[in-house]
Amino acid sequence: MSVSRRDFNRLALTGLAGLSAVGSGRALASVSASDRKFLFVFARGGWDYSYVFAPLFDNSFCDTDPSSAPATAGSLAYVDSPNRPAVRAFMDAYADRTCIVNGYEIASVTHPRCTQIMLTGKAGAIRDDFPSILAANSPANLLMPYAVLSGPAYTANAASAVVRVGSGQQLPGLLDGSILVAGERRYEAPSTGADALLDAFVEQRASAYADAAGRGRERRYAETFERVNAQIRDVYAMGDPASLFNPGASEISTAVDLLALGVSRCVLLQDEGLYDMSWDTHASNSDQNFHFELLFQKLSAILAEIDATTSVTGNPLSEEVTVVVLSEMGRDPRLNASNGKHHWTWTSAMLVGGGITGGRVVGGYNEFVTGAKVDHASGELSESGTTLTASDLGATLLALGGLDPTEFLPEGDPIVGILT
Repeated sequence: MSVSRRDFNRLALTGLAGLSAVGSGRALASVSASDRKFLFVFARGGWDYSYVFAPLFDNSFCDTDPSSAPATAGSLAYVDSPNRPAVRAFMDAYADRTCIVNGYEIASVTHPRCTQIMLTGKAGAIRDDFPSILAANSPANLLMPYAVLSGPAYTANAASAVVRVGSGQQLPGLLDGSILVAGERRYEAPSTGADALLDAFVEQRASAYADAAGRGRERRYAETFERVNAQIRDVYAMGDPASLFNPGASEISTAVDLLALGVSRCVLLQDEGLYDMSWDTHASNSDQNFHFELLFQKLSAILAEIDATTSVTGNPLSEEVTVVVLSEMGRDPRLNASNGKHHWTWTSAMLVGGGITGGRVVGGYNEFVTGAKVDHASGELSESGTTLTASDLGATLLALGGLDPTEFLPEGDPIVGILT
């Protein structure tokens, strides 16, 4: 499909009411926390942390992959295997920019509750998830603050900041009109002439409203209208945005473009594992080999594309983006009768990119494969510290994005020791 300037103006005009009116919409020449952008990669189903993130070979309580061995890349310790060459290739290339967080708790064993806890810090509560908070509180006025290309999103107060593109490409269908004939009940789109009249009417009304703006809401509308149009000009200065939602483009390219063009602050991609069968290996836990191999191929492609891209701000995109890789739960340390592993309430995550101290592992697992205690100020293991939670990880991301975690996630304690 082709996304024209008219399509982008229509998107901007219809979305103005949901945009924040804070900030100038332009990033600084040097990257600060408030300029930080995030690409979330969510592995659905629950991964086995012992396959990559946590070398647990000396732990008698954990059944580890027999093909695996401990390895290091620079100062980063991880788990290697000939069955997962993409993991080794990734670590060799990006270990100095990678921080592994081991042993944080997701206090449930069901996929829906674990997913909500992982992304919001709490199950059952109506609250915004971490990327929604980061996006809604960006100092820039963004066309699509949080673009959910695939995967789960939870919103409460930040719903207007979230654009769910949809697994069926619903947003592109809305933009080009193809969604009108996609369902059982079909509708005819307006003729070209009628469509042009509609666009002219909407733009005239918006301009008139802006021209008549005084104080209060009208003034805020006018200011936001001007900022959005300035951002659209920035987008076009980087090239034709027609490829953003082109069905032929990969999700990776779309995600990187949205971040580079300043359209979004956060983007979410979901990873379904081999053959899209999810990571939920209650039987044949060795399938985790295939899942991790494909995931790290994808992560290497993401980092390579980020490294080759310049942001609309003029900065290398690699200086602005942090890639957050996570899953909603871990897997039981012990194999079951089907050579699989059931759900486990402790898991790991990985952060890659700017704003963090790379080449290190934070946290760990004790003899029962539950979380070891961590001193949040240093990020080091400490018996006087506390075990990590999803809220702590979320608070770390909010702090990384220049927000006060106590305002949005009061139960979270950021791991400030990993922030640069």
